[in-house]
Amino acid sequence: MKRDLLRKLRRMSPHEVRARARYAFTQFGEEAGHLFGLDKIVDADLPENTNDQSFIDPWIERDDQQTVVSRLRAGHQEYVAGIVKAADALCRHEFELFGMVARFGPSVEWQADPVSGRKWPAEFHTRVRIFDGNSGNGDVKYVWELNRHQFLPVLGKAYRLTNDEKYASAGLALIDNWVEANPCNVGINWTSALEVAVRSLAWCWACALFEGSPSLTPALRRKILGSLSQHARYIERHLSFYFSPYNHLIGEATALFVIGSLLPSLRRAARWRERGWAILESEMPKQYHEDGGTVEQATGYHHFTLGFHLHALLVRRRTSGESGGRLWSTLEKALEFSMHMTRPDGSTPMIGDADEGKAFSFVQPDLWDFRMFLGLGAALFGRGDFKKIGGALPADAGWLVGDGGWIAHEAVREETPHGTSHALESSGYYVMRTGWEPQAHYLGFDCGELAAGVSAQDTPSAAHGHADALSIEVSAFGEPMLVDPGFWTYNGAEEWHRYFRETEGHNTVVVDGRSQAEFRGRLKWSNAPRTETHEWLSLGAFDYAEGSHSGYQRLASPVTHLRTVAFVKPHYWVVRDELTGEGKHTLERCFHFATAEVLRDIAANAVYTRLMNGRANLAVVPVERDGVKLELARGGPSSAAGWLAVGYERKVQAAAAKYRSTCLLPCAFHTVLVPFRGDAPGVRVANRPIESDEGSPLDRAFEVSRPGGSDIWAFSSGRTARFHNQWFTDGRTTCVQLNEAGQITGCVLVSGSRIEIDGEPIIELDRRVRAATLSVVGGHTIVELSEPAKVLTSAGERTIRKAG
Repeated sequence: MKRDLLRKLRRMSPHEVRARARYAFTQFGEEAGHLFGLDKIVDADLPENTNDQSFIDPWIERDDQQTVVSRLRAGHQEYVAGIVKAADALCRHEFELFGMVARFGPSVEWQADPVSGRKWPAEFHTRVRIFDGNSGNGDVKYVWELNRHQFLPVLGKAYRLTNDEKYASAGLALIDNWVEANPCNVGINWTSALEVAVRSLAWCWACALFEGSPSLTPALRRKILGSLSQHARYIERHLSFYFSPYNHLIGEATALFVIGSLLPSLRRAARWRERGWAILESEMPKQYHEDGGTVEQATGYHHFTLGFHLHALLVRRRTSGESGGRLWSTLEKALEFSMHMTRPDGSTPMIGDADEGKAFSFVQPDLWDFRMFLGLGAALFGRGDFKKIGGALPADAGWLVGDGGWIAHEAVREETPHGTSHALESSGYYVMRTGWEPQAHYLGFDCGELAAGVSAQDTPSAAHGHADALSIEVSAFGEPMLVDPGFWTYNGAEEWHRYFRETEGHNTVVVDGRSQAEFRGRLKWSNAPRTETHEWLSLGAFDYAEGSHSGYQRLASPVTHLRTVAFVKPHYWVVRDELTGEGKHTLERCFHFATAEVLRDIAANAVYTRLMNGRANLAVVPVERDGVKLELARGGPSSAAGWLAVGYERKVQAAAAKYRSTCLLPCAFHTVLVPFRGDAPGVRVANRPIESDEGSPLDRAFEVSRPGGSDIWAFSSGRTARFHNQWFTDGRTTCVQLNEAGQITGCVLVSGSRIEIDGEPIIELDRRVRAATLSVVGGHTIVELSEPAKVLTSAGERTIRKAG
């Protein structure tokens, strides 16, 4: 522990050391002030007459709100009924938390664990232990989730939709009760600045919806304003510049800005508004890669942070008429990232940690369906591609953008996003698609870093990213098939916490039973792998990506993993895993399915899904079989494999396959992933001999037989390789496609200049190129190049063009 502290200190800049020292002094002074009762003075920031300060709707004018209410009543009765039903449950003190319902009597126990009923200690907030997992009081996430109060806007919406006073009365009574039961700086609900921030944002919106209610008496208004000022002061003292400078800091800055903007009569309002906006402006570029992906490498937290930025920018537009300049364009880029990552069924891959966090209360059709952000993006940016993927503007979004936003969304003309496959290079994700329709095939390839700020050395760092380098996600005919199993718990059993975060729980390769990064405690990693993308190509009906990572360089006998993914559209993917190093190692290629319904083909050593009516399936077919053992699991009492986390501390059984082999390095293994409909994939694979100048054990050739023809593959590390009898190539990767009669219909050449078959050049270029494809269409040969080059020879008549 002392060594870790010394390593951390060495990594800190003088500015960080001074800032942490000031924070420690602030905490000491804060506790001293608490002992003298200074933090109980709630009027310090209040004007003399708090009745002059109404709660301003964060998003739209009151008249516009009434127009939205009329539109919802007239055209969205199902939505209105859902809001009223949820509000009625809240009036009964029934709160939905992570898939369970917590029920309370007349009084809500705000500081008790909703699951066990055990109370957290009513101590000064710095003395409450929250970082020890389940320390005897329950998982802190449950009590925090309840105290985020994101259910309050639901009561506010019900009040506006029905004009029934009981909803406003119930919501305001809950706030009143909470203030009495949670004195400032005391107990579990004052232990995290982010939790304080999320709660204050919920109050601001809910109280604006409650405006005009007789239950919002002058005395209660003053009490709520006083507590909100305490919230803001707490946040300002505890900004997470170094503790968690990502979603925590952004949520806290958003709350400061929103409180300062919506409650201008508070004496420190201008200061909070300016401080919050300054942080958002300086930090927003640090939160996202250039392609819009979060630097936390976690798709759930991408939308959590995105929600905070959307929150702040809409409030700024509402209160000052300003859009936010470059922050607005960064927000648009973050939405683009979300669009490209969206799977054909509308869901988002469950990459990295997730705790179901939302920046504001918002109705989602599914926990991992974030298309409402794209719907909002279509209205705000006039983007037809956002509308195409996001669909109709969700009814719940009307509260944010008003009737004008609804009209703007309706006026946007749908456009299919440009291109199909897409490289998100700075965040490290590569998406291969056959199209944007709901029945398309999809593969996501993760070549990104573990997360920003994680040390490649032995110093532990907290992060929301997982040890998932070179993992893949696959959908066939729109149905998710191979998936990231998600994230289960922060504070539950450590065994399960580790399983969903470490390498075994992802669709990549495990070496010698080790994870790519070193587990150093809950949320903490050290020795993070360094990832590198070596190639990305998208040429018509062929996509190709290649990346490597250094996660196994720390082994006694270091190993480098390089993975290649090639997509022959729309037929199948080839996944090649190269492991280089020395000595004997045990390798496990892991594949996690979205379903428990899988079959095993013993003859082919293959696994494939069995979904209802054969509407969509995927086969996982290994090329090499000798010495390769298939292990199949479908859940069990331990975390051995076969589980899918569908929400926080919610997991279901799902199949997981491992191809295990022990061999001398270097070596290479290949897997063919075949989407199919019906009872069987109709694809066979067979090894072919290959000889190259260098004779490397990494050289491989094989044939994939499929309906309508076959493809001959060759992977060679030498200058020239002979494969499939008298066929020659100088490419790193070569694929020759044949029809049922054995005639050439196309070929692919990666990192080469020549393919020769039986003494005849099929394609010959004047120099080596990154990639070239040849296809025969209507008696004409079309050659597509990744870069300009002179075609010396190609089979048949030809039309030559450079890839766009």
